[in-house]
Amino acid sequence: MKRLISLLLAIAIVVTSLLPNGRIYATDNAKLTIHYQRTDGVYDDWNIWAWDTGTEDMEQIDFTARDDFGYIAEIEVAVGNESGFIIRKGDWVAKNCDEDQRILVEQDTEIWVTEGQCGYLTEAPEGAGGEVVQLPTAANANESTVSDEEAEMQVFVHYRRYDDKYKKWNIWGWIGDKEGLSYAFNDEDDYGKIFKMNLKDLNGAQQLGIIMRKGDWDSRDIDQDRFIDLTKAKDEVLHVYLLEGDPNIYYNEDDVDLRPRLSSATFTSLKKVILTAPIPFTSTDGIEIKDNSGNILELDQVLVDQTGSTIVVLLKEDINLENSYTISKEGFKDAIEVSYTGLFDSEEFHDAFYYDGDDLGFTYSKDNTSFRVWAPTASKVILNLYEAGSGDNLIEKIDMTRDVKGTWVAEVSGDLNLTYYTYEVTVGNQTNEAVDPYARAVGVNGNRAMVVDLDLTDPENWAEDVAPEFSGNPTDAIIYELHMRDWSTHESSGLENVGKFLQFTEEGGTDHLTDLGITHLHLLPAFDHRSIDETNLDEAQFNWGYDPQNYNVPEGSYSTDPENGEVRINEFKQMVQSLHQNGVRVVMDVVYNHTGATADSDFNKIVPGYYYRQTTDGGFSNGSGCGNETASDRSMMRKFMIDSVTYWATEYNIDGFRFDLMALHDIDTINEIRNALTEIDPTIITYGEGWDAGGSALKPTEAALKIYASQMPGVAMFSDDIRDGIKGSVFNAEEPGFVNGQFTFDERVKFGIVGATEHSQIDYNRVALAGGASGPWATEAAQSINYVSAHDNNTLYDKLIATLPDADEETIKLMQKQANAIILTAQGVPFLHAGVEMMRTKDGDHNSYNASDEVNQINWNWKNENQDVYNYYKGLISLRRAHPAFRMSAQEDIQNNLTFMEDIPLGVVAFNLENNANGDSASDITVIHNATDNEQVISLPKSADWQLVVNGETAGTEVIEVIKGDSITVTPHSSYVLMIDDSMNTTENFNQLLLIAGAALLVIAGTAGYIIYDKKKKASK
Repeated sequence: MKRLISLLLAIAIVVTSLLPNGRIYATDNAKLTIHYQRTDGVYDDWNIWAWDTGTEDMEQIDFTARDDFGYIAEIEVAVGNESGFIIRKGDWVAKNCDEDQRILVEQDTEIWVTEGQCGYLTEAPEGAGGEVVQLPTAANANESTVSDEEAEMQVFVHYRRYDDKYKKWNIWGWIGDKEGLSYAFNDEDDYGKIFKMNLKDLNGAQQLGIIMRKGDWDSRDIDQDRFIDLTKAKDEVLHVYLLEGDPNIYYNEDDVDLRPRLSSATFTSLKKVILTAPIPFTSTDGIEIKDNSGNILELDQVLVDQTGSTIVVLLKEDINLENSYTISKEGFKDAIEVSYTGLFDSEEFHDAFYYDGDDLGFTYSKDNTSFRVWAPTASKVILNLYEAGSGDNLIEKIDMTRDVKGTWVAEVSGDLNLTYYTYEVTVGNQTNEAVDPYARAVGVNGNRAMVVDLDLTDPENWAEDVAPEFSGNPTDAIIYELHMRDWSTHESSGLENVGKFLQFTEEGGTDHLTDLGITHLHLLPAFDHRSIDETNLDEAQFNWGYDPQNYNVPEGSYSTDPENGEVRINEFKQMVQSLHQNGVRVVMDVVYNHTGATADSDFNKIVPGYYYRQTTDGGFSNGSGCGNETASDRSMMRKFMIDSVTYWATEYNIDGFRFDLMALHDIDTINEIRNALTEIDPTIITYGEGWDAGGSALKPTEAALKIYASQMPGVAMFSDDIRDGIKGSVFNAEEPGFVNGQFTFDERVKFGIVGATEHSQIDYNRVALAGGASGPWATEAAQSINYVSAHDNNTLYDKLIATLPDADEETIKLMQKQANAIILTAQGVPFLHAGVEMMRTKDGDHNSYNASDEVNQINWNWKNENQDVYNYYKGLISLRRAHPAFRMSAQEDIQNNLTFMEDIPLGVVAFNLENNANGDSASDITVIHNATDNEQVISLPKSADWQLVVNGETAGTEVIEVIKGDSITVTPHSSYVLMIDDSMNTTENFNQLLLIAGAALLVIAGTAGYIIYDKKKKASK
């Protein structure tokens, strides 16, 4: 009898596990704590790869705390599992040990691992322990802290996953335009996990926006936002129910159909469909595919893989791309649409639909305007014409005609200048109104494109606009990075056009730039972005602008009239013209790697899925950390990027482009952009971030990563190596760098000084290169953008304060000078964050992308208060521009002419530029950076009369004093530059010249006197 009962119980358990509503709860979990110690104290990019944990298949575990021993990570492991782990750098750039490590976890377990160690200690070594300090992470930085007592309303979100795995899942919630917060689950019931959301400051809000996400945007449950109806709350309490993969919000548990939904389906050829689900497939029965007319397609074969995770359906006939299709399977609720995303990468699709014409968008003349949009999967496209950029003012709806290569065309007679338009695109059963991706003018908030006669937007004498003279060699550039609003929102600016393009056309609007001596003004995104409400500009709004909306149009909030699309174009051109007239070239910060909107973006409304990379489950890949990443490796996205950049270069006379998260673009696209710009003007500079924000679907070997700079000639990368080497990691506010006390970072600084190129005096084992590099990554110094601070992360001043909270202001000021003295005397391309020359602060806000003007603005009183720092930076810039020895580019020239001085104290980096490097008038230039608290006596390369032009107080081209001999005493926290230059007017040379000139005058005077006397003598005869 007992055996029978046991058998029945076992059968019940098995059956329950197979039923749709059945649940299997995980066994108890234990915590595996791993302590990791590196001898150099540098943990940038190090993480743990874990598997066989019983809680996740495989996952990256980040370090979340530190103590006296090193960094600490915690892994949740099912009790009894023998978990595997590898301590690694980045995405397999390096391993701490080449062998896989395993540990049986039967209870909470703690182990200690040192650099290079295979194996681990199970007892704390001597010196371990101390205070545990939590590391800052993006995931916990925005966690809600509203208590039950503070809450005006409590929303309980019940969430069910079919796999019963909830690790790292959390809710991102927001109300209206307020900043979002994260919410972790804190309870569970038979339905699933429960997230309690305590809400306050509702101010009558009726909706709560939520996104169910994993980790810090590692992935999302669905690709669209959900909105909870707060009016359904009773007694200020609301319970809602969510189901994995289901976009619906249920307000009653009984309404939830717990049968699983199919996860994704996509065509990978004209006859092949790949189908996935959140649970394993147990059979291939009951599959049906229909087109949008209800016709059932004939199947050839249906196959399931060994794991049951994927079904492959082969069709007997090719599909018609003008139709849409759905797929259903017995045992799963609802049919889902079969996407074309898997087909977009095929040669079949490229050959059928790649359009290489130059007339996408509108082509205007006074007599007629033609329109062409690329929408190969659409069944119908309508052109809507409007009188204005917003409002109910439709003029006409015009059916467009399908034309070649997936394009649709229409032609309208008459003069359409300043007429607004949209496209109404039907794909499958969905019809959406969208803005033309090739729009060159838009109305308020960018919701309608506008036809415009671009010639009429040109300011007076625009045809004569010429960029300031520039060699085209990036090492001759000095780049200054600025946000439009930062320049003028503080009352001390004295400018009238606050935060507008026209601020640079006012008298005095460019004086600071020209006096400082920079060559290129890098403007943070000035194209049309989403975050700012252009209908409400009387209220101060701020955003960096990395949320693109219309790529080929200037941002409306920076114009004096965003309602009329032609105004922003004219005023942008006026800005460029004024900057050019005042000797400054213009660089645009471009953000083609993602769009501000995702599923409802204009790209996605017109050709769903095409312009974005997808994950294996059919969702949007999120290598940008902003919800999506564009697919530059697809031919029409690549064409769009090239067309867009060349349009800005030719229509607006832009002189350079900075690519945000450039590693989300493929190498071929970046090279094609560089080649296209070179054909227009070879002096246009291009540079970008040689990294992504993690988790891209693009193959790493195809990505425009910093480590592949050699494959992208003419394209520069930001050097996070010299950045973190000088002042410490941007990801750890309290970690110092070379100038603020971490002298072991000297090799990183030296690597930056040679422009990230190969040099025999660099010990690359000590450089701890960022971004996956294992050695020199630049083929020439022109590929290295050298910087210590930018709009991202802390300002230089704030970083120094964070690392040295007890330092006096004068010491901080010396470090502020030295940090960029290293940059401005290094080989490579110097890049300065606006305001760094006057000790700019954001009061410690390291991510001020949407903070107030008060946080972000430049207070021009700082310039007066820190005039000595400003003059120092100005002097360094004039020195660099006067001496080509600082501006070598070829690796061979640097190797032959730059020698690091050896046998110098720790905390000092020094080098000599010799042989009249790069045609310099100085035979020798010696640069010494003393980051220590003490004076240092440094031997010079030779005994000579050395002209000192830079010390801790003063910098420039004028001689401060002549140092005779072969040594010099360098003051603490100071950079010195000395040179041997016979062309320079030292005081001694000047005195000698005076003596020679005096003698010459005496000779001339004597000769003249004799001639006069002789003439008089002859006349008297």
